[in-house]
Amino acid sequence: MDLFVKFEENLFLNPVSGEIKTQVRSSIPLTTAISVRKMKPSLKYTKKIGDIWLGANKMSFLLVLAYTLLKNQKNKAVGFYKHGDRYLYIEASVDLDRRTSIVTGFTSPNETPEVFITVSGKVYDAVFGETEIRNAVFDFLKAYRELSRRISPFQIGAVLLCIAVSGYLFSIVLEKPPKIEPPKVLQKSPPPPPPLTTAESNKLLLILKNSFIEFYGEAQENVRNRSNEKWLKNVTVSTAPAADNQSISLNANFTYCSFYPFEGARKEGKTYVWTSPQGLASGGRISANMPPKSHPRSASSTSLTTT
Repeated sequence: MDLFVKFEENLFLNPVSGEIKTQVRSSIPLTTAISVRKMKPSLKYTKKIGDIWLGANKMSFLLVLAYTLLKNQKNKAVGFYKHGDRYLYIEASVDLDRRTSIVTGFTSPNETPEVFITVSGKVYDAVFGETEIRNAVFDFLKAYRELSRRISPFQIGAVLLCIAVSGYLFSIVLEKPPKIEPPKVLQKSPPPPPPLTTAESNKLLLILKNSFIEFYGEAQENVRNRSNEKWLKNVTVSTAPAADNQSISLNANFTYCSFYPFEGARKEGKTYVWTSPQGLASGGRISANMPPKSHPRSASSTSLTTT
C-alpha cells in the first residue's frame, strides 16, 4: 500500500519513499480541519495520545503528522523532498496550549534546506524527508493505518454473536442439576428487651440535664459575643422516651430576638423573633442509652427564660 499526499494540482508526494507523481489512483489532502482537545471528539477519525485526543472528519496528512509528532513527543517539524531542481517543503506544528495543529506546504526553486533553516531562524524538533538532510525517521504509513483502523458495524455484530454463542455453549457444559434444599425450620424471634427501669430513667435524665446545661452555657456565651445583633429570649426543653422505650431524648428550642430581620424571623413590635430547634448541637437532639430493664418514663417539658 502506498500513501500519497496531494501537494499541488497534478503533484502528489509519497512522504514515506519521497516519490513524486503527477497522477495517482488515490490520495489524501495535505490539510483539513482537525481537533486537538482533552475530551474525545465526536468525529469520524479519533486517536488518543497521552491525555490528548486528535480527531477529524476527513483523513489528511495534517492528521497523520500531528499524530506522529505527539506519538514521538515532538511539537514542531519540517520535511524536505527534492523535486527536480527544487524542493518541496512541509512544515508542521502542534500547540497543546492553544489546542491547535498547523501544516503548510510550499515549493522553492532556489533555496536549499540548509539555507531555508538558516534564513528563517526557526528551531525544529525534527527534520524528515531526504536521507542526507533528515535527523528523524517517521513511519507515516503505520500512523495512517492506525488512524484509519475503525470497527465496522458488521464486525461488532459478528463479535457479539460469537460471545453469545460461546456463553450459551459454556452454560450447557457447566449446567448442574438443581440443588435440593432441606426444609427450613422456623425459628422463633427473640423477645424484645424490657423497657427502662425508673432508676435507669433517672440516671439518663441526669446525664441529659448536665449535657443541656453545658450546651446552654455555650449558647449564652455565643449570644453575649454578638450582643449587638441578637439576644436569647427563652429556651423550651422537653424530654421523652423513644418509641422502643430503650432510650430518652432531650429536645430544646431556643427563641431569639433581634432588631434585625434574620431569615425565618417574625416581627413582634419593634423586634424580630425566631425559634431555632438546633440550638443544642448538630441536629438539635442529645440522646443517651442505658442497658434495658423495666418500664418507660412519660414525656415532660420545662421553659427557661433569660433576660
